[in-house]
Amino acid sequence: MSDPSVTAGSEEARYRAALEGPRDAEALLAALGDPSWRVRKAASERLGRDFSLDEVGARLVTALADGENAGLRSAALETLAARGPAAAGLLAGAARSPDADLRKLAVDALGQVRAAETTEVLVGAVRDGDPNVRIAAVEALGKVGGAGATAELLRVAKGREWALRLAALDALAREGAELPFDLVAPALEDAYLRRVAARALAACRDPRAWDALLELACDRAHGTREAAFAAIASHARRAGVGAAWPSISGRRHELALRAREHAGGDSPAVAGALVVLSLLGDPANAPLLAAQADRDELRDVASAGLERLGSAAIPALVAALPELTAAGRSLALEAVGAATAAAGADRAELRDAEAAALRWSQAGEEEEVENAAAALLRSLRGADGPAPRRGRAGGNPIAMSPGEFSLLRDLLCEHCGILFRDEMAYLMERRLRPRLAERSLSSFESYHAFLRSDPDRAREMDAAIEALTTNETYFFREPNQLRAFSEEVVPAIASTKSDKRLRVWSAGCSTGEECYTLAILLLQSVWLRGWEIEIVGTDISRKVLAAAERAEYGPSSLRATSEEMRRAYFRRIGARYVPRDDVRFAVSFVRHNLMDRAPSGQPPVDVIFCRNVMIYFDIKARRRVLESFWRRLAPGGYLFLGHSESLLNVTADFELVHLRYDVAYRKPAESAAGVPP
Repeated sequence: MSDPSVTAGSEEARYRAALEGPRDAEALLAALGDPSWRVRKAASERLGRDFSLDEVGARLVTALADGENAGLRSAALETLAARGPAAAGLLAGAARSPDADLRKLAVDALGQVRAAETTEVLVGAVRDGDPNVRIAAVEALGKVGGAGATAELLRVAKGREWALRLAALDALAREGAELPFDLVAPALEDAYLRRVAARALAACRDPRAWDALLELACDRAHGTREAAFAAIASHARRAGVGAAWPSISGRRHELALRAREHAGGDSPAVAGALVVLSLLGDPANAPLLAAQADRDELRDVASAGLERLGSAAIPALVAALPELTAAGRSLALEAVGAATAAAGADRAELRDAEAAALRWSQAGEEEEVENAAAALLRSLRGADGPAPRRGRAGGNPIAMSPGEFSLLRDLLCEHCGILFRDEMAYLMERRLRPRLAERSLSSFESYHAFLRSDPDRAREMDAAIEALTTNETYFFREPNQLRAFSEEVVPAIASTKSDKRLRVWSAGCSTGEECYTLAILLLQSVWLRGWEIEIVGTDISRKVLAAAERAEYGPSSLRATSEEMRRAYFRRIGARYVPRDDVRFAVSFVRHNLMDRAPSGQPPVDVIFCRNVMIYFDIKARRRVLESFWRRLAPGGYLFLGHSESLLNVTADFELVHLRYDVAYRKPAESAAGVPP
């Protein structure tokens, strides 16, 4: 049925024509040049879904050469790149065109396609007569990767053409290639190349790279310093435990100033800044390290840094406890406990530690703070002498070998789908080390055997997943996506359902903020008056589900929630916020491993939210989870993913839907229950 509010020829009319109009290649190709990006995007998706490359490929290549309409060129490029390797032949031919602009765009597209068979074409393009084509070819080789591409990039990086050297070094750095220090060293002398040089040194194992990065961390240019600190973090992760981090000799005062400056941001440089502050050995930096505990990706670096500072940090940490967040207090108390258990703490430091433990174990704080304080108190008041340090063998931290990491990584991926990349070995080692102590095991190999065959392996696997998973969330996260859900998807569902029951599944719900956010939005909806609303949140972690059931949240969880919304839908109890009863009654929580098939016999759901969960999964696990989602979704049901996630090259079972405020995926309305097509 046509919508009388849509004016013929308006942007909305053109958008709907591209999205839902007849199967007309000419009209859709013309729409690729529309002034509206929404229309261009919809036309691109339709061309990709409804037409073969034999039908429209040549016309798309022609569109790349249009010198008048930049939007058309960009949309044609996106449409071809979305076809993946299937478009490689067409693009390789265009890369040999007499038109330099077309060659450049075709080379750009080959970089997005990332087909290994196009390496030879790109190597030839590096020698093109047009400098823009040469640079595009170098950048594309970095995206394609592989031995042939890397060899060509190394050759270019040694050349004399400044712009190509810059592009080649940058491409190699993004690829994570381990470059010889002598190859990068000349770039250190050029102010315009230092930022790229810092990135290129991230994987360099030459001892000179560390000293060069410390120099770059004091550079006048902010971008260079940021790249240097990010590379320093890479070196620290590769070294493993904090005790194995390299040392710092010169420029200590300037490094301290720069590290404090960059420790307050939210870029990858923060971790490197924390490493430098730890290595400088100043206990006054301890509170700054503990303050990073709210960010899961920094907690392990901060913990390792505090371990390096040892008992000297106890007075500063104890003094800072009232100013820290709950996560910061917990980390600080754990660090104090570790420092008192190790040799070196004097009597005054032990008294300070005991007083802090006593206060915070009785302060009525969050459970994690009380537990950390109680553990510290037990350690200090236990048997004669200091409590033995947990997770240590012969006084030294238990280390994880590459072979042990591979065994545990594969076992964990098989169990829950999460893929731990090689650079995450350090994180796994630190987070699982307390589990070895808990089970009185002396190596990670024995821990792997325990998880494989011990009668209590299921419970321990749960504990390992608890220790390793990240749970960062807050209310009203990704507002555009939530607006698309409440203002577009909900009305669409309400207009087609007759049973007046809306079911939503929040998969990987963490501590429940997403579920309660959805409940608030649905309770507000004028489309759902008199409807039954059912929101189910699932997660693999028992700990976060328990927190979701308690539904008590600190200010950090409500950082994107307006004061008006707080007053309307939350009760304040001290420093905590609790959702209103009708919000809580709309939500239930169930433990579920996404790698397990969804229980049979359950009614289908209308909407699934699974945001920023599958980014940690390998491709096999993603496909398995998406098959489960397909089975649980009602025909025409919607799937919302995180903004960095896509189903491209994963599955074609869902339709991509362009909404006014965001995008979503939809199970085709004509789909029957059962196995995906």
